[in-house]
Amino acid sequence: ASDTTPLAQSNDQPDNTSKDAEQNALFQSLHAQCHSHTRLTAQGYTMTSIASLGSHSCKGIIRRDLFRHPSPPGADASGCRKGRQAVVIDYKIVQVTRGRWEIAYLGAVDFLTGEVLINRFVAPRGRVTSWDTKNSGITPSAMAAAIESGQALRGWLRARWELWKYVDSDTVLIGHFLNNGLDTLGMIHSRVVDLAILTAEAVFHTLCPAEPLTRIWGLKALAGDLLARKVQGGRKGHGVVEDAITIRDVVIWCLKYPDLLCSWAEKTRTYHDMQEEMKKEGKTKKDKAGRKPDKVKKAK
Repeated sequence: ASDTTPLAQSNDQPDNTSKDAEQNALFQSLHAQCHSHTRLTAQGYTMTSIASLGSHSCKGIIRRDLFRHPSPPGADASGCRKGRQAVVIDYKIVQVTRGRWEIAYLGAVDFLTGEVLINRFVAPRGRVTSWDTKNSGITPSAMAAAIESGQALRGWLRARWELWKYVDSDTVLIGHFLNNGLDTLGMIHSRVVDLAILTAEAVFHTLCPAEPLTRIWGLKALAGDLLARKVQGGRKGHGVVEDAITIRDVVIWCLKYPDLLCSWAEKTRTYHDMQEEMKKEGKTKKDKAGRKPDKVKKAK
């Protein structure tokens, strides 16, 4: 068997009921959609702890040499795999000194069962210069209360260890713009299904993996288009788990209904091409309007 073949069984995925068989089939479909190393690199994922010339430079607080891969799969006392087969991650970040970003909330959901694994504030190590409450849903008072009550994880390193209780090197990680979340956790991972990439690749299916996807669709737009679901902003960071569940549901829809995904992609591509053409026409008209007319030489 290939060294990339995931473990057949785990403590959350026994193989003895019709429900488990359905979950196994879903996992195989998911695993087949894992992005290549080339694609992940093109989309800005950190794939090595060694910084090189021209490599992706993240805006987080974590030095590149502190980035780590999760441990290989291990077994518990009963012989079952400790890590989950697939985990959905969502996160919120805040801005700290020197314009850097730090994780402030972490949510994780088991992709196959929907079980909520993590739903915790993460206390920033740096001085927060912008809570970005409108987008993060996190307020200083909510963070202070979580820290005082002992509910907040102490910094990105503790958050990474908490996540690694459920994630090993064979776990498939699912998210939306997950590269930013992994950067704030100092984490390198090669088994990834990023909803932003999955849907954009469906639209721009002729692009080779080394070409960056220049147009990405947000979670709100994808949930509305594909699930007819309205995504609401969360309060005090508690929208993270709801977003993770939405990501899970949209990915499952994409796996179960590839023909409908293709249909959406074709319509979206047509609309995108039309918009680009209109932009070009508008730019051409603007250039012509701004161009000075050539001076006509007077006849002697």
